[in-house]
Amino acid sequence: MSKPPFCVDCTHRSRLLGSDMCNRPTGKLDLTTGKPRVLYRLCPIERAQSCTLAPYITCAVEGKFFEQNT
Repeated sequence: MSKPPFCVDCTHRSRLLGSDMCNRPTGKLDLTTGKPRVLYRLCPIERAQSCTLAPYITCAVEGKFFEQNT
């Protein structure tokens, strides 16, 4: 699996212990803190093609949640 080219320029990408992590907001609210809930997942897993066995929503190969760094 090759690395996606535009995760590097995404605002949700961060480096953690040498790995690229996606920390995009989920659109849900954390009821204990009142802050938006954030999803932490490895970039290659987040960019993997979604399938019927994995019902969660991912960025997938088309980069649904991509936001350009400013």
